[in-house]
Amino acid sequence: MIIKSKLLILGSGPAGYTAAIYAARANLNPVVITGSQPGGQLTTTDRIENWPGSPEKLIGSTLMDRMNIHAIKFGTKIYFDHIYQVDFKKIPFICYGNKQYKSDAIIIATGASARYLGHYVGAKEGTWLSAIFNPSILEIIESLSGPIIAYMKHDLVGLKFQQ
Repeated sequence: MIIKSKLLILGSGPAGYTAAIYAARANLNPVVITGSQPGGQLTTTDRIENWPGSPEKLIGSTLMDRMNIHAIKFGTKIYFDHIYQVDFKKIPFICYGNKQYKSDAIIIATGASARYLGHYVGAKEGTWLSAIFNPSILEIIESLSGPIIAYMKHDLVGLKFQQ
């Protein structure tokens, strides 16, 4: 089975769902591929106290459920799949998972990773920062007019690109 879309978003964490919400509102009919951990790393976080508009303490899985519902509300289609190979040789791009996906544009939002803060002034020894969200994805969505690949500067675990 081949799934065709204008925009394919790899990743279902905050960056992936934010991209999906903005893309859906722009009538780009996005398709989100969840990856091996639907909702991303945030689903394993038991306390979020710095999310804009939520002064109360949130559980990560609750926030990701809300983002999922929000994306679906505007027409995002979500597939529980893991992409293991992407062919960027020509448009439409082809992604291979349990299904095959063809898309004119792909946003790769494949996850947050903990970062050591020891080299920053004032950081305590052994301090780690995780779940960094890159809001520049919104600028990319707003200017989408052709093939775009957005890499969120995180590891692409399990992806193999064809040369």
